[in-house]
Amino acid sequence: MNCIDSGRGKLNGPAIVADRRPALIFFKDNMPNSFHRNLVVVLAAIAFIQIAGCGGSRRSGVQGSSAGIKRELDKNVNFIQSAFSYTLDTQRFDDEGFKARMVENLNGWIRSLANTEGWQRDPMVDLLPQEFGSMPSVQGLADLDFRTSDADYFQEAVWLKSVADRVASRNSKGCFQYLISSAFKGLPVEEIQKILNSDDQLRGALAIHHGELSDDDVEYLAWSCRLFDWTVRNIQLDAMPVIYNRDEVMARATEMVDVPSGDAASDGVEGPGYTRSPGRVLTHGKGDLFQKSRVFILLCRQVGIEAVQLYVVDRNDPQKRQHWAVGVLLGEELFLFDMMMGLPIPSLDYRRIATLAAVQKDSTVLTQLRYKLSESVDANPDYRIRPDQLRDVSVSLDASVESLSRRMALLEPRLLGDYKVKLAYQPSRVKSRLEGLGLKKVDLSEIPFDNQQYEETFKEALQREKEIALRRNYRNNQYFEIKIPIKKSVRKDRVDESSQSLSNKQVESVEITVYLLSEARHRFLLGVFGADMTRGLDTLGVRKLKDDIDAGKVTLDAGKMFLDLTIDDDRISEILTDKEWAEIMGLGVESNLDAAKQAGYKDIFETALELIRTDASIWLALTNFETGDFGNARNWFGQIDRFDNLRKWTSSSAYNLARSHEALSDFSKAIELLRSTESEQKFGNIIRARLIQLWNLGDSSAIESD
Repeated sequence: MNCIDSGRGKLNGPAIVADRRPALIFFKDNMPNSFHRNLVVVLAAIAFIQIAGCGGSRRSGVQGSSAGIKRELDKNVNFIQSAFSYTLDTQRFDDEGFKARMVENLNGWIRSLANTEGWQRDPMVDLLPQEFGSMPSVQGLADLDFRTSDADYFQEAVWLKSVADRVASRNSKGCFQYLISSAFKGLPVEEIQKILNSDDQLRGALAIHHGELSDDDVEYLAWSCRLFDWTVRNIQLDAMPVIYNRDEVMARATEMVDVPSGDAASDGVEGPGYTRSPGRVLTHGKGDLFQKSRVFILLCRQVGIEAVQLYVVDRNDPQKRQHWAVGVLLGEELFLFDMMMGLPIPSLDYRRIATLAAVQKDSTVLTQLRYKLSESVDANPDYRIRPDQLRDVSVSLDASVESLSRRMALLEPRLLGDYKVKLAYQPSRVKSRLEGLGLKKVDLSEIPFDNQQYEETFKEALQREKEIALRRNYRNNQYFEIKIPIKKSVRKDRVDESSQSLSNKQVESVEITVYLLSEARHRFLLGVFGADMTRGLDTLGVRKLKDDIDAGKVTLDAGKMFLDLTIDDDRISEILTDKEWAEIMGLGVESNLDAAKQAGYKDIFETALELIRTDASIWLALTNFETGDFGNARNWFGQIDRFDNLRKWTSSSAYNLARSHEALSDFSKAIELLRSTESEQKFGNIIRARLIQLWNLGDSSAIESD
């Protein structure tokens, strides 16, 4: 019997398990010896959870074939290819072992270089606040040794590049139909038909709207729109964490550190932007305003587009600044993409994408976005940025410690083919391009440095078994690594050779494989979609599927894995009560527990299984949307609430349900859903509904006053 093999073991019937290590290492390695303490802490974590409740690029350095890598890489190919191979492997298992081997290979490569001179630390590093400039990692930017933390940075870059290459130049009905329709106003029929028949309708529409741009910059603007839209749809906008004052930080910090400093990030106190790296935001599909903006900026960077974070004067304190929008630098303009709205800011005529210069010249561009009573009865109908806040606009450049280092500057030029990703960053060059744009200040963002300090404190707290760190780890990470036994019933019907009809004898067999949610998510971010292969697309994910098929492997795409992980209540009960299947998940680790403790242990796993099912459901729906199956996407988004008992994905599922109706040209339903959805993005949803009403339904009353 052939069994589906995820690279982690397979069963012919539920009795043979290739790997029996405990799935939830949280219980074994990260907790005190007392199981009672284990159970109390994790049950507290569960309670906390319940409360908290496009195709190949033209000029992007698109990834090439594996054969091309062997031809193109220099004599050090073995070091680099061995180091990076795991980042593209669709079958994941030994994470820590991979990181150690990756660092070993890269250190072997860099020690073999004859010349490592010619690098200079970027001058903007010297302008960092003292607390960041004195960080050991900043002091060691010139060091040549790779670190274990670099492995996560490499995986993040590979995910970003894979998403960017797949999405940037892909023509899809699911992306900005209102922008395309708005270009048709005043055009002759033959010109309209020309755009509709083109390979890239959005690019054609933007060329009409922005005739001042070069052909290359029009293309880059189209890519930016698609990368922004992917981020808006795929990363749920969560509420911004509370900002605590120093006294509050000192009080809370004792849960993580023995001697608080009063700085929230270095004390391990959660706050805006820094609690998740872009890689973790991609993994979990959720992030606050800063985190989502970082993902968009870094996606743009992977295809050669400069995007920067814009700030304005804080409306409540002129000595502070307020997060505003992401500016995409094309030509001599900064095009405005508002992540809080989930929209590019529309121009005065609602046809173009507004620029910073245009908004500063005429602030009506922002004030016209005020709600009408027919759109919403919310108490505050105004756009969140007032015209007087535009008097001082400043920029922060996103530069992680890794991107500023000499080792990344030396490594990036050696990466070719599927490994060709952006690793190094020179913020001073971008700063020079921004001169003359009327900006008050250009500096380095503090968020990447805060993130590194927070992560270091968090890891140390985990090692010291601080309870709050253990709860956060379970809530954010641990359930991703639970091995889920997937049961497949196969009917083997015997065919009567003489009559070519089915006989009455039917044999049912059972196949079992084990999945990890983290592995399915990894395949999603690599773009491992069977539907793309069927359509003949040339993407990294399609090439990975073909390579596995050529090697004789039985391969699952991301959507298939998510579908299998949407296990129903009966299957959850079956997994938790069957001894062999429970042992796959780690339930057999504590065999001497009394009945009450064993029941509590199973309750923990049951909640974890429900979380896995919920995440798999939303990501299955997004897989359908990504591959153009908008009908199935609509169906899945419409029933997420059946699985989402914790209401984890409420705003994302509602928004993407509206987007599915929009992609299916059911514009009236899309408008209805957008206006009724409660979320952090509500203001932008209502403005999107206005744009659809105006351009897709041709209803000019959308922009008329009440």
